[in-house]
Amino acid sequence: MLALSDEMELSEEGWGGLPSRAELPCEWREYAAGAGATRTKQHERRQFCRVGLRGIAIIWQDGQVHAGYTKDVSRKGIGFYSPVQLFPKAIVQLWIPGHPVLELRIRRCKRIKDLCFECGATFTADEQQSPVKIG
Repeated sequence: MLALSDEMELSEEGWGGLPSRAELPCEWREYAAGAGATRTKQHERRQFCRVGLRGIAIIWQDGQVHAGYTKDVSRKGIGFYSPVQLFPKAIVQLWIPGHPVLELRIRRCKRIKDLCFECGATFTADEQQSPVKIG
């Protein structure tokens, strides 16, 4: 499917062994509490509802491998935390346990703190729905 490093096994143990890892912007308990459907704001400009997706992820970009965390997912894209800055229009691959490797195009990346960049990305495939199944 995608040309990913054969040395890196897609597993939670592999995620734990990565030296480049994102830090969460808050405590684990607060982060985990955000799972599930989220409220929309009155003047929300988003096209589709987001669902909180809290967990680990492996990020590949330009031959670099990073341990990150997922934030939320919608029909067209996904939010996640990265330990490095990812620039808009860059193509990255993201693996979430229990799902196939996703190819994404970065739309935004905001520095929250050292080793914590909040990224928003869209799925590169011309799919009408998210390849990530929730529940």
